[in-house]
Amino acid sequence: MNPIAELHQRVDEIHAALAKASADKGKPVTCQGKGCCACCHEPVYCSSEEVHYLVEGLSELQRIDVIGNLKQTIAKAKASGIFDIEMPPVMQWLALELPCPLLEDGACIIYERRPVGCRSHMAIGPADWCANKRLDQKCPMAKEVSVACAQAIVNAHLKLGNTIHNDNMLALLSNELLGEYPETASAEKIVFE
Repeated sequence: MNPIAELHQRVDEIHAALAKASADKGKPVTCQGKGCCACCHEPVYCSSEEVHYLVEGLSELQRIDVIGNLKQTIAKAKASGIFDIEMPPVMQWLALELPCPLLEDGACIIYERRPVGCRSHMAIGPADWCANKRLDQKCPMAKEVSVACAQAIVNAHLKLGNTIHNDNMLALLSNELLGEYPETASAEKIVFE
C-alpha cells in the first residue's frame, strides 16, 4: 500500500476513535461527511506528496477542469493579498468565497484521496453552524488529533524518503499541475531524512 494511503487510513482510524469518544461524552460529531462541502472554502495545509497522490487519481477530464478552477482561484487569492498573510484567518478566506478547485457540483472529486487537512475536520456543534459559516464549533481533543496526525505524517514521509513542502494546497496544486509555485507567507520547507 502507498505510504500516503496508509497515512490516510491511520488518520481515518484516529478520527473515528475520537468521534466515538466525543459521542460517548454527549458531544456527537455533526459533520455529514462525504457530500458536505461546508469546510471546502477554507485554507487546507498539506504536503506536496499528498497533492501528488491526489493528482494521480484524477482522470484527464477532471485534470482539465481542476486546472481551470485552480487558475481562477489562484488569481483571486493573489489579487486579494491573502497569500501575503502569515497563516491567514479562516474568516478572511471565507469572505473571498474561494471553493476548493477539487469541488464539482458541491462534491469532492478526490474524496478517497483527500489530504489529512480535509480528513481531520470534526465539528461537534449544530450542523447549521457550518452551513452559515459559523466557526463556533469545537474540535474535540484537538491536541491528540494533531499529535497523532503529525507523527503519522512524519512516519509516512520517512518511509518514502521525501523532501517535501508543507503549504497551502492551492500553491502545491499550482506547482503540480501548472508548474508554477505561488509562494505563500506560510510556506515551510520540511526535509525528512
